Amino acid sequence: MFLLARFHQFIFCFLLLQSFHGHAQNQEVDSLKVLLSDTKIHDTTRLGIISSILGYTRAGDSISVHYNAMVGKIVFRNLKKKNLNADLKNTYYLYAAYWYCDKAAEIFSAKNGQQVLNYYDKAISLFKRLGMEEERWITVTNKGNILRKMNAHEDAITCYFQALKHQELTGDIIGVAATNSSIGQVYDDQGNFSKAINYYKKALITYRSIKEKSTQDLFEMAVILHNIGFAYYNKGNLEEAKNYYFQSLKIAKENDFSNHLAFAANKIGDIYLDQKNYGEALKLFEEGLFYAKEDRSATSLLLSMGELYLEKGMLGKSESYSRKGLESALKSHDSGMLQRSYDNLYQLYKVMKKPDQALKMFELYIREKEAFNEEESKNILAQQELKYAYEKKELLNKIGQEKKIASLKLSNEKKTARKDKMLYLLIATALVLLIGCLGVYYYFRQKNIRNMHKNNELKQKLLLTQMNPHFIFNSVDNIQSLIYNKQEKEAISYLTKFSKLTRQILEYSNENYILLTEEIAMLENYLTIQKLLYNNNFTYEIEWDENTDPESILVPPMLTQPFIENAIKHGLKNKQEGGLIHIRYTFANKQLRFEVTDNGSGLIVEHKTQKSLSTQITRERLERITEKKDAVIHMQNMTDASDNILGVKTSFEIPFVYNH
Repeated sequence: MFLLARFHQFIFCFLLLQSFHGHAQNQEVDSLKVLLSDTKIHDTTRLGIISSILGYTRAGDSISVHYNAMVGKIVFRNLKKKNLNADLKNTYYLYAAYWYCDKAAEIFSAKNGQQVLNYYDKAISLFKRLGMEEERWITVTNKGNILRKMNAHEDAITCYFQALKHQELTGDIIGVAATNSSIGQVYDDQGNFSKAINYYKKALITYRSIKEKSTQDLFEMAVILHNIGFAYYNKGNLEEAKNYYFQSLKIAKENDFSNHLAFAANKIGDIYLDQKNYGEALKLFEEGLFYAKEDRSATSLLLSMGELYLEKGMLGKSESYSRKGLESALKSHDSGMLQRSYDNLYQLYKVMKKPDQALKMFELYIREKEAFNEEESKNILAQQELKYAYEKKELLNKIGQEKKIASLKLSNEKKTARKDKMLYLLIATALVLLIGCLGVYYYFRQKNIRNMHKNNELKQKLLLTQMNPHFIFNSVDNIQSLIYNKQEKEAISYLTKFSKLTRQILEYSNENYILLTEEIAMLENYLTIQKLLYNNNFTYEIEWDENTDPESILVPPMLTQPFIENAIKHGLKNKQEGGLIHIRYTFANKQLRFEVTDNGSGLIVEHKTQKSLSTQITRERLERITEKKDAVIHMQNMTDASDNILGVKTSFEIPFVYNH
């Protein structure tokens, strides 16, 4: 009877829509509204008409919200009625299930994650009750999507694999492809690009096997090809990335997927820009701008063109495109694009020798980055709280099920009163332990978040101490002096090193660990600039153990620079020439030992207790790295046999990480 009722309802809606064949969409909707105004029609017929109207709307728009609310009122009003026959009750359960799905789609976001999950769970339960397996597993997949958005990756993977098992058994090849693509996205989010590529390619093979592809199938193929290209790009395989981006671009062109076309053209152009193939990069950027219809795509392409013209030395065009990109980013309030815009203009004004404007752009970049990091931290915390609430709910449901099973067993087996008490005691103990474990888990998770905030704060403080305006302008002034003295080659050399140093500091400030070779390269650029600032009154040496490969060692970035700065600024302050800075990395007892020595006048007693801001920050970083409350930094005078001071040695030890 239930299936028959659904069939009659389908016939009614089909004939209704056929009667409007050839009329415009708004006329069809108006006609449906006229039918809906009839107060004598049955609620099930009314629901069918509203469903037809909803077919012309998009989830979340005002019309959809209005009519979906009407569905909810009708359904839940009828489900409260007593003596409702089974067929009619199942009809209302069906509409209730779809209503829950529509409500979830209406508010779908990580911010509303827990409420979305509640709607999906209720829909899944109803679809299961009605025996509608296909709808049930589609909803399970959607539940996985919101869990992925909440960064609950393991729970999302569980939902996807449950759905995948059903889709494979029923031969739902489109469902299998879509689910494999979703699994790939989870691994992509986790940075496991090899696994992501594996699942993306499974999905791609399925879509390619479809003989008559719909527009949606072609669009999904374009997206998957783009995702594979992005994963290869993150793995550093630019040629493979370019290959898949081009395939995605080809489908987008053939099917007029304008925004996707602009996005793909931008990505390929960026690769050509990395490879210094400016002609091909420019063609792709211009093509992307022609098709770009979304603000973010257009902004990104404008900034990419600004970067291209900067590299080509066409500074006027670079400024024009970078400024247009900034204006677009300001209109859309896109923090990521704003950071990129300010950084582009900062790099440009440095090259144009406009220190005031460069400094202004740098300050705006830092301010935007700090605001973004603060907002991102809030979002992460909110997502963690949602995930915790979801896990707690799942755990409580599991406990509730276990209690019901235990109660049934007790009633069936008629246990003695003593055994009942023992069992309840065990359950209570288990609950206390579980709640205690949840409390400990939540405590350590909050502690990790606080530590992350502290680390970000330390990184920002350290960045500001290393890139202070005094150092920047002294460097620029000295390079300018070389230019005035017709020492163009030296000026270009120092300017290149200064630019590299600035980029290295900005890039590495976001990293927890970098290769030892990268740290040494940054120090060499820093020391070269310092030699210029101090009129070449010192030389430097950097060495490490011969049996150790610096490419295999990871170290925290910019950890040693403050001590090198102290050695130059204080140790060699009385030397007009012949100064020597010696830096050495050694390895012993699973520790990396750093030493910097100078041949200066040594430590003065009253100065031994002085601490610069950068040294204090470094000490805090050392305490976090070594997990010791009082990190030891050794500073001592070096003397000869007659106790004459030969200079100062500064050293400390940290654990190091192998780069596998």
